[in-house]
Amino acid sequence: MNTQNITRNKSADTPFFRRNKKLIFTLVFVALWIIAIVFGLQITKISRVECFMQDDTACEEAVQAEFNGLRGSSLFSFYPNDIEKKVKGARPEVQYISYKKILPNTLRVLLVSYPESFQFSSTGNLPYAIVNEAGIVMSVEQDLRDGAVYTLATASSRIYSPGEKLEGEMGNALVAVAQAVKKTSLRVRVCRYTTEDEITCTLETNRMFLIHARDVDKELTTLQRILNDATMNEYMGVIDVRFAQPVFRE
Repeated sequence: MNTQNITRNKSADTPFFRRNKKLIFTLVFVALWIIAIVFGLQITKISRVECFMQDDTACEEAVQAEFNGLRGSSLFSFYPNDIEKKVKGARPEVQYISYKKILPNTLRVLLVSYPESFQFSSTGNLPYAIVNEAGIVMSVEQDLRDGAVYTLATASSRIYSPGEKLEGEMGNALVAVAQAVKKTSLRVRVCRYTTEDEITCTLETNRMFLIHARDVDKELTTLQRILNDATMNEYMGVIDVRFAQPVFRE
């Protein structure tokens, strides 16, 4: 009998499973993998959305309702961009929004506000608005806070309410000044806004200086250098650092 024929006949008699073992295992693995993915997507669909503000208070109903629109999405693949635009449009004090995934199907949303920046009054008297780094009034208080940068803009008699933003040029200038002051060791008691090119500030030592908002970081650095000069200890006039060379005014 021909040896080749014997070998061919044995191969033909070999069970299908033995001849295609690798292929069958591969198909079974792929099928189980697909089933696992489908099951995982179903079990991790968002069914509960928890929304909180930075102080752990629950979000307003309108904000909660917006994020409830994420229900039914996968916990690991959801797209909140449009919702975030709506929420930030309605709540401009919100700086950013973070998300925490809690298995199997809960999404926790946290709205983080801009930090407080300074206190503001347009009359020189109470009430005093607490303004954040976006220039938005967060709250209104009856007293000045210790250590807070206090700003005046008596050219504007408007009384602001929580949620309102300080008027454009003035708001931007005061935010820039307050943030720059925080970076220094200067203990500023009050800054009076006239225009963005004329902001007069008074230190706790009653020394006064003039700045503008366009290059305030550089100007405050110059001021600190001047104040650190021992020869300036007795000088109590106004230091104008708005120019390339400081001007000393009586």
